[in-house]
Amino acid sequence: MKKIEAVAFDLDGTLIDTAPDIGAALNHALHAHDLPGVAAEEALRAAFDKATLAAPLEKGRVFGGIAALLTQWFRTLPMVVVTNKPTALSTHVLGAAGLLDFFDTVHGADEPSQRKPAPALLLTAAAKLNIAPAGLLMVGDSENDLKCAQAAG
Repeated sequence: MKKIEAVAFDLDGTLIDTAPDIGAALNHALHAHDLPGVAAEEALRAAFDKATLAAPLEKGRVFGGIAALLTQWFRTLPMVVVTNKPTALSTHVLGAAGLLDFFDTVHGADEPSQRKPAPALLLTAAAKLNIAPAGLLMVGDSENDLKCAQAAG
C-alpha cells in the first residue's frame, strides 16, 4: 500500500448531504424561467448559483461523523476538497456547514473539462500540496470519484 500524504474529499454526497439543497436550487432556477421551455442554459445556471449562494445549507446537513473525523485528521494530514461543483459555490457551502477551515484548498470544476472523472482537479490538488498524485487518497461516493483517482494515478 502506498503512503498516504494527503486526503482529497468529494463534497456532495460524501461530506455533506446536499441533495435537498441542490433540488431546491434547481427548482428555483426552473421556476425562475417558467420551465419547461427555457433554452438559456447560462441563465438557468446563474439562477441555480444564486439560489445556492442564498441558501447553501438550508435543507441539507453534514453527514454524521464527518466533523469528528475532520477534527481528528486536522493538522495531521493535509486535506482538500475536489468536487464537480464550482469552486465559489463549494467554498460557500463548506463555510455554511462549518467545515471550510479544515481544508487547505478547495478545487471545484470551474470549467467543464475539469469535471470528474477527468483527473485534472486531483492533479492540481497534488501539485499545490507538492506531493505525487499517488500520495493523495481520494474519498468519494461515486464511480466518477473512483475513475478520477485511477486516472490521476
